[in-house]
Amino acid sequence: MPIAPSFAEQPTPIYENQATQTLQHSITISSTEVPMPLSSVAVREGDTVLSVLKRSVEANNIAMSYRGGEHESAYVEGIQGVYEFDRGQGSGWMYSVNGIFPNRGAGVIKLIPGDKVEWKYTTDLGKDLNADLFPFREDLEPKISVSGVTSGATVTKSTLSFQVNAASYFGTALQPTVTVNGKQAVVTGNTVHAELQSGENNIVLQATDAKNDSVTKTVKVTYAPTATPEPNPLPNPNPNPVPNPNPSPEPPVVKPGPTPETPSTKDYSKLVTSAINEASAQMLAGPIDSEWQAIGLVKAGKKVPASYTKEFYEHLQDQVISRSGKGRMKITDVQRLTMAAAAIGIDPMNADGKGFNLIDKIVNSEKHMTGADSLTYQGNNGIIFALIALDTKGYQVPSNSKWTRESLVAELLKYQKDDGSWSLSTSKEGSTSYDITAMALIGIAPYTDKPEVRKAMDRAVKFLANEQGPTGGYDEAFVGGISSEATSQVIIGLTANQIDPRIPMFTKNGINLIDHLLSFQTADGGFQHTAGDSRSNAMATEQALQALVAFDLFTKGKGVLYNFKEIPVVPVPKPDPEPTPDPKPEPKPEPEPTPTPQFTDIHKHWAKDYINQAVEQGIANGYKDNTFKPNQSLTRAQAVSILVRALDLKTDKKAPFPDTQKYASSTQEEIAAAYHHGLVKGKDGKFMPAQEVTRAQMALMLYRAYEVKNGEVYKFDKMAPFRDIRSYNMEAVKAMSMLYDLKMAKGENGNFMPSNSTSRAHAMKMLIEFLNTK
Repeated sequence: MPIAPSFAEQPTPIYENQATQTLQHSITISSTEVPMPLSSVAVREGDTVLSVLKRSVEANNIAMSYRGGEHESAYVEGIQGVYEFDRGQGSGWMYSVNGIFPNRGAGVIKLIPGDKVEWKYTTDLGKDLNADLFPFREDLEPKISVSGVTSGATVTKSTLSFQVNAASYFGTALQPTVTVNGKQAVVTGNTVHAELQSGENNIVLQATDAKNDSVTKTVKVTYAPTATPEPNPLPNPNPNPVPNPNPSPEPPVVKPGPTPETPSTKDYSKLVTSAINEASAQMLAGPIDSEWQAIGLVKAGKKVPASYTKEFYEHLQDQVISRSGKGRMKITDVQRLTMAAAAIGIDPMNADGKGFNLIDKIVNSEKHMTGADSLTYQGNNGIIFALIALDTKGYQVPSNSKWTRESLVAELLKYQKDDGSWSLSTSKEGSTSYDITAMALIGIAPYTDKPEVRKAMDRAVKFLANEQGPTGGYDEAFVGGISSEATSQVIIGLTANQIDPRIPMFTKNGINLIDHLLSFQTADGGFQHTAGDSRSNAMATEQALQALVAFDLFTKGKGVLYNFKEIPVVPVPKPDPEPTPDPKPEPKPEPEPTPTPQFTDIHKHWAKDYINQAVEQGIANGYKDNTFKPNQSLTRAQAVSILVRALDLKTDKKAPFPDTQKYASSTQEEIAAAYHHGLVKGKDGKFMPAQEVTRAQMALMLYRAYEVKNGEVYKFDKMAPFRDIRSYNMEAVKAMSMLYDLKMAKGENGNFMPSNSTSRAHAMKMLIEFLNTK
């Protein structure tokens, strides 16, 4: 893999007007699964890899889910129904820009016209994609170019004209300001008119972009007027000058500075405390939306903002509760939220205040959609974090649980490699990982009184000491080189086992692990991912904070990082309740239920049985005049209502559609549940609740509902033979094909008629048959 080119080497003609503001974008799962072939998409200044992906999937009706917000911590979990870990422990989504896999998140990599962005699904931690990580496009300052004058030149005229071009990183032209010897120069278009004074002149050019990032360039020009020829000078009356009796003293000889302070004489308490305070301040300057941030701040003795509690409950609902029982709940999400709950005083055995038990979800882990045990499906990190989470407060594990502490330790030891390391994979054949090896040390630390565990710990410590590089860190190609995160994890792992990370065993060329980690801290208080990065990284910062806190606790004899036994369970305020609905809402699109399901207009209707079943199950209602109106078209709001009721979907969140706010609160809640569970998306920020739902839209809702109901997308051998569906996007074609495959829709004369409206009778038939599918 070639080294990532610098900004100047990128094919980005920033001083030229871009004829078309587009880039190339694709999404590929495998050679036969290409949700989005390489296509031209619009790009705007400020766009990131994530923002372009979001627009692209929306435009193409491709399902996509991500977590971690919009910035550095953003992580794409799944696209088109294919999620991380669906195809093995090393599977997940990665992206490249112009053939380079950046070493930062999709929410921070800025894009420019002409880029080629490719999202690809890896099944082997990127190895199958040759995905070594590199720094990419870190210089986003505006650029200035000057032509017609060269710094250091001498001119003979007092007026000077030259050209200047300024542009943002994106290529947007900027109007520069120019001063000559501190006075404003005249700039006409791109031409600067400068009035010079005799001697040296300082010309300062500056440009500022929309984000107030600026660049300054200085050009020095000497003005030497053409001189009148002078007469021949007189002969020197003193051709043999006498030496100066008081010569100036020779400049002093510069001696080398003092030898750098040796580790043994450093005040690590002062250095580490300062680094903790700076990292905490940098973190608290922004939103706290990560469990690892909250844990680090709590153990650093800082106050976690109350706003994080709302984030916690949202993560709990979105990542765990909504996925529980559907084969898509990630065990590491359960474990991470368990640790955060313990840290902020929430009882993980009643995490939502309604009895949801995170500890039980760990020790009685659910099956993944593949049939595998979710605790081991993600790899060794699932086993490791199970141990760490259980030991945060010494939670009791019933003896009849699927997993006990003893079985977890035995399972983890089973996968230790011959050299003492661990990999992510639950086998001895996976690629060695410094992070996982260090994390394993954290997990087994409370059990080293057992000889076999002590032996495993000693082997892992020896391995990490031997692998430490000459600059004090760990070099791993997959993460982009020598990362601060690997060092952070090793520090946490060692201190959990009461090992000082400054001992000679972990000191190379006078640099110990603490020295090495501190070298990554930037001026803003955060920490770089890899040395040489131009800015701090959110994930690197949260891990570094935890590592430094772990070291601080160790040196002060105050225990280990992930011990929260001193933190009591306290009442934590839940997110604010929804506002009181309009006291005079418009009538619900779905009519009020009739007191009896004996509708007068369905006695001889072909869908009578389907309608009666739907009404008896409380899914659909009739009208007050004892009619059902089976041939009347269904609205989008009504379609959503019956699906949400059928699947019993709930959410505490609101839908982002302003055109639903005048509807009854219960209807708004049903639309919000459908939106947050991925059944509907809306268009241009609107839901259009009163619009008739088409057959294609109804098929899409049912297709997405199938995944919610069964925990996996519907699979079939071939597409439906309808002639009139070929112009629709792939998700819609699959949705209509699912209805055909399940014999829920036959069409007419070889056509599906996707743009026709859906009648209430047909909707009941499809719904009841859908609920009976497996």
